[in-house]
Amino acid sequence: MSFDLVRVRGILAHAKSEAARARVVSESARGHLEEVLTRVAFAREATSEVLARLDRYFVHYSRNTPVGYEGILEYRPGTARREVARLTAEMTEAVNGAAWFQHRHKPYLLLDTDFRIRAVNRAYEQVTAQPKLVGERMFDAFPDNPADATADGVENLSWSLESVFSRGTSDWMGVQRYDVPKPHERGAFRYKIWAPVNTAIRFDGATVAVLHHVQDLTDVLTPTGSRSAADLLTELRSAATDLGREFPDLRRQTVLGVLADSRRVVLETLGHPDHAHARMLARLRLDARAERGNSIE
Repeated sequence: MSFDLVRVRGILAHAKSEAARARVVSESARGHLEEVLTRVAFAREATSEVLARLDRYFVHYSRNTPVGYEGILEYRPGTARREVARLTAEMTEAVNGAAWFQHRHKPYLLLDTDFRIRAVNRAYEQVTAQPKLVGERMFDAFPDNPADATADGVENLSWSLESVFSRGTSDWMGVQRYDVPKPHERGAFRYKIWAPVNTAIRFDGATVAVLHHVQDLTDVLTPTGSRSAADLLTELRSAATDLGREFPDLRRQTVLGVLADSRRVVLETLGHPDHAHARMLARLRLDARAERGNSIE
């Protein structure tokens, strides 16, 4: 059963009783949960197949992160073991050439221990409008917007990256405003809201790089005439806190990110915001995630 918000809304509108409405929601929820779990299983299987081709370089340990690359990548030393604790050219080439890294709808960027960009896919270049990133330091390429006195993108991302490097785990940052430079207007920035995930790449027990993935949530949290970006973020965080009470075992940032992305899905599906439907979708996705276990430490 495919989950169709428009169809469900139509059925609910014609339901003659609360019991009938409850049955519609229950059946839709059950069908969507089955669809989500099927897609997760398929994605896991496809990812394993792709990574098997990189056997000389990496082995994948599944951690079921909610967005982006689902796992920790670990360098598998071959017969000629290299005693290094840094990202090598071979490792970079293995990641850059992988099918999952070049996914056209998933923006990925690879950072070494100096926060230097070693690889970036086309999706990341397109969503940031930055075509020449390889070799740049992350915070030289993406500084804070000087026109925004409340900008904290550099601070929060650097903290997340340091955490991943030191702990060797994944970190989902939730929802983060982080404006990006306009490529042809010096000193000008574009308003952007992201859901970033940072995942460790390990070699011989040490984290040698971080895989940085983002989802663009700007359309969901674009300021209107009456509401500022700060107002929208405050409302979203409040809604996520309320929803999070139903999922005490999931991290607050996980709930926040899933709710924000569910609003994006509903906006793209219906053509207009519908927070009630987004909350219902987020609850289904969080239910599925809670069943699998909250894998991000």
